[in-house]
Amino acid sequence: MRTTINLGERAHEIAKRYAAAHQISLGEAISRLIEGESMADAPTLVDGPDGLLLVTGTGRRFGFEEVRAVWAEE
Repeated sequence: MRTTINLGERAHEIAKRYAAAHQISLGEAISRLIEGESMADAPTLVDGPDGLLLVTGTGRRFGFEEVRAVWAEE
């Protein structure tokens, strides 16, 4: 089903990071999070050094190219 929704900034960030960590669409990520699927696998956001948010539990590292790719999507 295709729809338009308004998310709070924090909810959007959580869903976006979940989608990126699982390499799925934002819509699929929101569906999984709402339905409670894979909640044990959901990444946790923690405050890192210098006030940056870090995603824990993904086991993935990323660099400049990955960051640029995410920025290009926005």
